[in-house]
Amino acid sequence: MRRIRKLIGKFCITSFVLFVVMLANSIQSVHAGVDRNYSDDEQIKSLINNYFALEFEELKYKDVKYTINDLVDNGSLSKFKATKLKLDKLWYKKISDNIKDYKLCIDYLSLDINDDEAIVTLRKSVDFSFENSPEIVQKIRNEEHKVYLKKHSGKWKIKNDYYNNILLGEEFQGLNNSNALESKTALLEENIRNIEEIVKKFSTTKYNNNSNQANAMIYSNYYGPYAASYAIRYAEDYNLDYSNYNGKGGDCTNFVSQALLAGGLPSDSTWYKDSNAWIRVIELRNWLINKGYATEHTWNNNCKEGDVIQFYNNAYKEWRHSVIITYRRPDSGLLFVSGHAPDVVNVSVSYFFQYNANLTDTRYLRLTS
Repeated sequence: MRRIRKLIGKFCITSFVLFVVMLANSIQSVHAGVDRNYSDDEQIKSLINNYFALEFEELKYKDVKYTINDLVDNGSLSKFKATKLKLDKLWYKKISDNIKDYKLCIDYLSLDINDDEAIVTLRKSVDFSFENSPEIVQKIRNEEHKVYLKKHSGKWKIKNDYYNNILLGEEFQGLNNSNALESKTALLEENIRNIEEIVKKFSTTKYNNNSNQANAMIYSNYYGPYAASYAIRYAEDYNLDYSNYNGKGGDCTNFVSQALLAGGLPSDSTWYKDSNAWIRVIELRNWLINKGYATEHTWNNNCKEGDVIQFYNNAYKEWRHSVIITYRRPDSGLLFVSGHAPDVVNVSVSYFFQYNANLTDTRYLRLTS
């Protein structure tokens, strides 16, 4: 019998609550079989909650009482998740950091149960902090998933998890995604093999002696903290006064331009709302340099709130993504950024180095004096 329903509201899990309460439920539902007193809805939501929380629990507590194979009935998906977790652990070990706290929120949008099969659509958001930067809460927002589940012998398991994270290359679409999963797993494995090189790239300061840099003049009326405040406010709740380019190439540079305007940069006949210079990565960089509003660097040359970072994606052979700096640690100079596609607030730049082996180069556009 088919049942379609809307699931209203969010289910939020903190690290402490999940460890004390949800983990006990997982032992009951995953290891001992499904409790017949639970409805299908409750079983499915408990399963999905544990599925998304597992990576954070593994990082925080190390000794979690269930594994990805307890939750997933898809070898390719299990391998992808296990490889991603392996990379996470190795990365944070190499940079001497670890997760301190997290809050996971799952906004259940719909549930379609048809006998022993189910489809859940949801929106996932997570807040987290790390031991080396406990004062800053990093946020990933509006990650939409379509989760397919199958029930065997009264026990639900996840068969597929379709979602998009354009930046990280996690674009699993269509009904047969095993090849895509294997390809993305291979990229994570490549990052594991090259971890020393990636950490060095993340840690080492470089300078660009480009002539554009030497001749550029900083625009005096630009105030970076205003741009950063705008970005923090609208990274997760889009400003409806502007177009949304998600699904049409990505909204990242459109969003950065909005923040630059809020910081005081004046529009002109080239850079204005919805123009190529406004919404495209390379064109924005060219406009900033040609106008003398920014200097270009290959690493963090005293960059701070209101400056722009762009990433080169080797898979596309072009500069592909823009974010804006919204926080800089005063002691270490570590940068945190906000942006769209994916929607992030104050995430460390390490987030971009960590997962995607195709992000092979970085440029810093410094607008602040």
